[in-house]
Amino acid sequence: MPLLYVVITLKAFTVFDRWGSLVFSREDTLTNAPDAGWNGRVQNEAAALGIYAWQATLEYENGHRHQIKGEIMLVQ
Repeated sequence: MPLLYVVITLKAFTVFDRWGSLVFSREDTLTNAPDAGWNGRVQNEAAALGIYAWQATLEYENGHRHQIKGEIMLVQ
């Protein structure tokens, strides 16, 4: 029987602009926390439209960590 593990902690979540500058970072939060994600703002102003890279480190209930990454297009 396969074992399923639940992600319980978002150890790190970062978003970078196209030049590699950090625009958002969050650490050690629950994956279902309302403020865990990026709201599309940089320094309290709407971020420029375009492609942003992100990466996240997830920690499962068994202590195993997994890193995922991708891109998101910010549109108006």
